[in-house]
Amino acid sequence: TYGLLDKEKKVLSRTDYFFYTKKINVKDIHTIYYRPTWIIGGIARSLYVIGTVDGKEKVIEFPNVGWYEKVIVQIATDLKQLNSSIQLDEPTVALLKKHESKKN
Repeated sequence: TYGLLDKEKKVLSRTDYFFYTKKINVKDIHTIYYRPTWIIGGIARSLYVIGTVDGKEKVIEFPNVGWYEKVIVQIATDLKQLNSSIQLDEPTVALLKKHESKKN
């Protein structure tokens, strides 16, 4: 599994199993959630990047089990910088603040 944010083309993609790729233009992203990966919650959480393409909702997820938390933070930060209209839920904002305070 790997993901890529092409800042020039403003496209986010994530590939699973070497061939299954999801892509979305940054301009089509409207919301980012940081929620439990599983219904029961726990420490497994995922960053859900949600957008609308051709009238259909598209979701690309980055679970913290496979992605380091600081990488998830960088993805959310970069996306927000490229598209300031993206809405962040409270857990995402808290995650960004947590890592921002670690920098200082």
